[in-house]
Amino acid sequence: MDLALIARDLEERQAMSVGLLALLALIPLAATSTRGWQRRLGKRWRTLHRLIYVAVPLSVWHYLWLERDIITLPLVYAAVVGGLLALRLPALRHALRRLILGRR
Repeated sequence: MDLALIARDLEERQAMSVGLLALLALIPLAATSTRGWQRRLGKRWRTLHRLIYVAVPLSVWHYLWLERDIITLPLVYAAVVGGLLALRLPALRHALRRLILGRR
């Protein structure tokens, strides 16, 4: 737990800084994922858990920067994450639903 070494590593390797940001975004999500916390926080729980939209892209970005030689797998993860996040857009979801179910 050499803080000077940790600080130097964060300065020198940008992937570590991005990974640390992702981790910091995930900690409150992990701490408040139980039903008890959902009840205590009420509607604020859902707002807090929107941090996932920050944490997941940061995690993929971190992985992309870590892999220097073979970036195929990080690019696959980036495509999957991008696709899943795009599906959260109401317009795209509605268009996809119409395409799959027909014009209902």
